[in-house]
Amino acid sequence: TIMLPEDEVVRGGAVSSSAPPPWETSGQQSPRSERGERRRRDGGQGVFIEGESLDPHGPRYRGYTGQSERSQGGRSRHGSASASPTPGAASPRTRRRHRDHARSDATDGRSERGDRDGGGFHPSHSERQRAREKALSSAEETQRQVLADNEEESETPTKLSKWHPVRWIADYACCTVLLNLAIAFGILGVGIATLPLEIETSFDSFLITDVESSIKYNAYENALDSRAGYTQSRRLAATQIYMSKDLYVYYELTGKGLQLTDGLFHSKAISAISKFENSLIELPGWQTLCREAANESKGLCDPGMTLLRYVVPTQVFEGDSLIPSEVTLDAKGYEAVETVTAIELMEQDEVTTLFLPEELEITNDVAPTAVRTSFRFRLPCCTSADSMASRRASTNAFKTRWENFVIDEVLPLLLEGADELEGEKFINVWYSASDIDSIEVKVAIMDDLVLVALALAYVHVYLFVHTRSILLSLLGPLVALSSVPLTFIFCAVGLDATTVSFANFLALFLIVGFGADVIFVYQDFWDSSHRFHKNIPDRLYWTYRQAIYTSLATTGTTALSFLANLASVIRALRQFGFFMGVCVMLAWVLVGAIYAPLLVFDLRCHRRVRRCWASIRGGTAKKVETSGGWKARLFVKWLRFSFRFRHVIFLLTVLLLLGGVGVSLPAIKVSTELPSIFPAEHNDNAGQATRDLFEAASTTFSSSFDEPETTATVCQEPMANGVNSGCSINWCEAAETVDETTTEWAGSGTCRCFRRELTSSCSSYAYARQRFVGPSSLTTSQLINGLQPYLTTTKPDNYTLASGWTQDPDEMPSTLIQEWETGITVVRGTCDLTVRMVRSDTSTCGWDDYCFCGSQRVCSLGSDWQEVSETLTIPVATDDRRLAVASAKQLKVYTVFGLQVPTTVKLLGQEDTADTWDFLTNFDLRQPWSQRNLFKFCDEWPDALKVASSWCWMRDFRTYSRSSIGRFPTRTEEFVELSADFVVNSGSSTRGTRYIWQLGGEIKAIYVSVSADFSKNAGTTEMLAFKALWDAYVDDWNNEAFVTARGAFHVSEGWVTAESQGELISSTVQTLAILFGLAFLAMFAFTKSCTVSMYVVVATFGVVCGLVFFMIRVNAWEIGLIEVVAIIYFIGYALDYSLHIAFKYCSDDAMVQEKPEPFKNKKSVVRFQRTAFALKSMGSAVMGSAATTAGSSFFLVFCSLTFFTKLGAMCLTVTLLSVIIALGPLPAALMAFGPVRPGCRCCRRNHAAEGSAPKAAPRE
Repeated sequence: TIMLPEDEVVRGGAVSSSAPPPWETSGQQSPRSERGERRRRDGGQGVFIEGESLDPHGPRYRGYTGQSERSQGGRSRHGSASASPTPGAASPRTRRRHRDHARSDATDGRSERGDRDGGGFHPSHSERQRAREKALSSAEETQRQVLADNEEESETPTKLSKWHPVRWIADYACCTVLLNLAIAFGILGVGIATLPLEIETSFDSFLITDVESSIKYNAYENALDSRAGYTQSRRLAATQIYMSKDLYVYYELTGKGLQLTDGLFHSKAISAISKFENSLIELPGWQTLCREAANESKGLCDPGMTLLRYVVPTQVFEGDSLIPSEVTLDAKGYEAVETVTAIELMEQDEVTTLFLPEELEITNDVAPTAVRTSFRFRLPCCTSADSMASRRASTNAFKTRWENFVIDEVLPLLLEGADELEGEKFINVWYSASDIDSIEVKVAIMDDLVLVALALAYVHVYLFVHTRSILLSLLGPLVALSSVPLTFIFCAVGLDATTVSFANFLALFLIVGFGADVIFVYQDFWDSSHRFHKNIPDRLYWTYRQAIYTSLATTGTTALSFLANLASVIRALRQFGFFMGVCVMLAWVLVGAIYAPLLVFDLRCHRRVRRCWASIRGGTAKKVETSGGWKARLFVKWLRFSFRFRHVIFLLTVLLLLGGVGVSLPAIKVSTELPSIFPAEHNDNAGQATRDLFEAASTTFSSSFDEPETTATVCQEPMANGVNSGCSINWCEAAETVDETTTEWAGSGTCRCFRRELTSSCSSYAYARQRFVGPSSLTTSQLINGLQPYLTTTKPDNYTLASGWTQDPDEMPSTLIQEWETGITVVRGTCDLTVRMVRSDTSTCGWDDYCFCGSQRVCSLGSDWQEVSETLTIPVATDDRRLAVASAKQLKVYTVFGLQVPTTVKLLGQEDTADTWDFLTNFDLRQPWSQRNLFKFCDEWPDALKVASSWCWMRDFRTYSRSSIGRFPTRTEEFVELSADFVVNSGSSTRGTRYIWQLGGEIKAIYVSVSADFSKNAGTTEMLAFKALWDAYVDDWNNEAFVTARGAFHVSEGWVTAESQGELISSTVQTLAILFGLAFLAMFAFTKSCTVSMYVVVATFGVVCGLVFFMIRVNAWEIGLIEVVAIIYFIGYALDYSLHIAFKYCSDDAMVQEKPEPFKNKKSVVRFQRTAFALKSMGSAVMGSAATTAGSSFFLVFCSLTFFTKLGAMCLTVTLLSVIIALGPLPAALMAFGPVRPGCRCCRRNHAAEGSAPKAAPRE
């Protein structure tokens, strides 16, 4: 019964009003008096249309079983109270609203007709017919409105008890949504405010594995870092703690405007570099930080460790001398010194590799095309007595300050570069700095926020089109995305892991797909729930039952595929796998907890909006169809088409799969280089070749680096203070002007020598001190074949050479010979050698020889020097060892003594660097046998180890000990004091604390550095074979060493790279096998069908093969770290869509809710029935999830970071391939070969018995 306004009656399509008709008021008779015989219903409460059933339970409204709760206790259509009111009765509010509208319309109509006809009106038959049609149309419109009200408001009582959780969620949907949002975002707010987030922007973390080499090398680096800064102060109980940030500037000559042969020592290049660095130092932020730096470190930021220190020092003269007495290394001089002199000064301070490339050959006319400048800001932070919270706050504040300084002041100037020369950019400026990668990543991300906004806008628009709700489209993605920061908080609190790889930000895009998948599942089941229940609690309960089980099948399988990475030996993969596994499950929980009640809240809000809009328009609101019926019809059409060609589709897919694999495998190229995250023209890539020319800054500019002396002493009188005079520069005036072009020492030649007799008292030994100007070193064969005949000829008869007189000459500062008149300066290499001779009388104590080799240009010497008539001839060296590998490409191997490394590692979470190493308790260098064993380790290198050069602290300490106390090793009580003197006063290459760890003045550990004549870029097989030789040597030494010296281990970056790459490949294969195995087991657990589970595994494998084809053949990429990681990342995503279809195919609901097709083959009927049900049930969710993921991935392709660009392209490819296979070949395979009764009989659910899904009515 449809309740109409009380002044209207409709019968058989005619309408009349209770008000007097016009012909009655005018006194006229009605043309058809039978129209007056109209029955009224109980005082005008309502009317009905005869001859047509409007019962909601009638055939027009099949399936409607609702009953209005508002109508209980109301009146029936006959006006009497009814215990069982009519299901279609309208509410009192609706009746009043319709009655008011009808009265207004009737009054307006009578007034209009009365004015027109002068108070009387006799309608014609056509006019009465039009009035009847208008009234019937109004009745039908009112009927639709009332039915909508009945459907939305007049619901049957729910079967759920009032204490049922779903009942509470449905009744208080708004409160549930707000409460869950408050909890989620409250946790987010507290976590983000209290937990520090550190971003790992390098792929080096992917090379940290659980293999022995990686663990030891990581511990070695942490131990080195502990010697300075915060960790050192904590570990070694220092009182003052410092914070340091570094900046490195690289200059590269381009060849435009200045020839490459001119080099960067050219005056124009020096001027440009000086101007550029001055502009850096004059930055306001730079000046502020440098003023706050520690006093002993101010020179590291102004002028910094720059080449200009040594090239343009300030020269200090005394009197009228033409030769300076000293030079101040302040980079503020007006006249450049000779290149070789500048390099000599660098070598004396052991900073040559800090400024110049490793493989640069030092000559008189050296012209480097690349140089490096280093700056350090070392500021006091706090003291060891401060609390950890105070230290952390200071560190974070300094880090934030550094980031702002780099972004606002330094980066704009670095990107601008040096000045142009003759209109050309003749110097490229590249850079690196502390935290520069993370800073530039943040800058790039900020630049890409527009793309992120577009991606989110696209997702919102698509969700709005699908849901027709602004509220759902806005909150839905945000709910899913909130799982990413919540997962970070969970990992930070539970695993103490606050450092995440920047690759984890890929989760923001992946979770859009996973979250949207769950959202569409809930949305589609909610839209379909009205077919079975009209009550909101019942609809929500049914939605939960269907959506939870369906989405859990895919979400659980996807989470397991990510968690399978826990089996990897690569820590970064384990952490990302765990992160994504938790993130996917958390997104599933959040969508169920927030989005599902949001559906109820949105429905109620939408009703109010529609009613309000209808009242404003004066009409009625029509329900919007959101069930996606057109998609279901589209899927059915596609199924009928693919059913006819199911075998063809299946075979074509298999052929394409095999063909793609066949053409891809031969073209696979493996890349061993670490990928970059920036574009090719970015500093990180374009300047990499220049940066690779230099030794690692962590070695040359370590955390314990101290500023060298700023004053260099100039020795004007040759050999004034003996051989080892301690001069920084040997500088003299030329004795005469010589027209000579060749100044280089050719390795052999004649020497012009001058001699001066020594007059000091001496013992039975006499010493002949030899200085050679020209050669910087001489070999043993040259000494025996050249120097020995010269000494034998020129020595007194009563002198004989002592045994063991041959030793390696000491390399001295080069000698600068200056011709003041011509302005020519020549720098010659210099070396000294003291030869001990046995004498039979006391006539003389020996002599000094000053030999100028390979040149006629000699120094102006005093009158006490006499030229030797005998010519010294130095032959070609015959015992030189030729290296197979250039020094810049030699492998560095470090052997550590006194440290122990724990063998256990954390499965997840980050480890405290202090926990990765500790001092060995049994190691004691005070013991004489420990000293003997360590010296033997360095003194007897086997040829198989290919040691080209070594830096051994114990070997140099032995020399110092023998010269100081006359013996080695020292006694136990002597070692501490003598070693402390050696650290401070020694002039050897291992002086200082670079090669030792000190604690309380006592040496607790040392390491030996070796450059092996073996390429650091050797292949994995060759590198591991070379490592085995070192393993054998160190193991043998540990077995033979004294107990207080044992425990040595060797580390090398080459070992780590070789083993990590090998483990990366093997671990990837193992992880893939585990992934597919877990995926199969998880799918079998949900589908109970081995056949269907295998189909999904094969479909996923096909997606992976398609991705490989896309990488290798379409884009011609090499398979490197990023590609391997991406394949592992996307396997979990590739499972999703196919599993949805397979899961629904195995559901017994397909046999109940889907109408069978009239095929002859019964198995084909069942297969088609199941496949059609799967596509119509999950096809919309699959397409929605694929559309949102593909859309966001499309915007990802245009990001500034190439890492995300490449992953975006691969994610887009995987998404498209997954959805195509899930909706195309997989249904075709299921219709062709799918099981008719999937799963075991004892495991299948019987929905008919449980009553979870009532039998649907046959389709119309």
